[in-house]
Amino acid sequence: MPMKILPAKLNLGLGARKPRLLWYGIGFNREHLIACAKRHGFWPESDEISYFGKLSRARYSAEHLLRALTGWRHLEIRTPYALNHERIVGIYSSYWINHRAMSAQDQARVLDIIRKELGVEGEPVWYFDRWDYDHDFLRSSRKRQVQIEKKEREKGISFSRAYCPYRVYVHILAANSQSAAAAAAAAAVTAAATAVTAAATAVAAAAAAAAAPTTTADESIAPN
Repeated sequence: MPMKILPAKLNLGLGARKPRLLWYGIGFNREHLIACAKRHGFWPESDEISYFGKLSRARYSAEHLLRALTGWRHLEIRTPYALNHERIVGIYSSYWINHRAMSAQDQARVLDIIRKELGVEGEPVWYFDRWDYDHDFLRSSRKRQVQIEKKEREKGISFSRAYCPYRVYVHILAANSQSAAAAAAAAAVTAAATAVTAAATAVAAAAAAAAAPTTTADESIAPN
């Protein structure tokens, strides 16, 4: 949930140990981003670019635009863990707010520019960073899965999908598919080498047979 005040236990500058990453800023949705992009002329009109490709380009263009207009180079457009907003314009991170804070006057000016350009209202709050959550989940899940697989191998039990979160399972499945493909390719190479060896042996046998002396029926009859 978004928070108006950053708790001390989540503030890296106040001694928090490996806290979650949060961003302080104003939330918005894709319709605000598209309107801003079209107004400034950086919304791609080409039909060769997918809709989500256009959104991605507009996001990075809007980020550079807002940095230029506000003069705050630490500004970032991030993906929050929130139900009511798809993106946020973050002006502070919980990791560096203690040594990069603006004055109250400059902060008010920056926020006013953000609201005007995106056409949004509301006050800034602290949002959990979604990428930080997803990355931590994937990393911890993969570590747990490795431990499970090790125990299963020790017991002679094959890998079970039931223990594995979907995203981690996809990565493991892809790795297994690559291993299977590599094994199949190696088997094909071995089979081809065996076939070549057999062919070479057959050719050598044929050559040896052709080089051996032959005897006729008359020559085989011993003289009286």
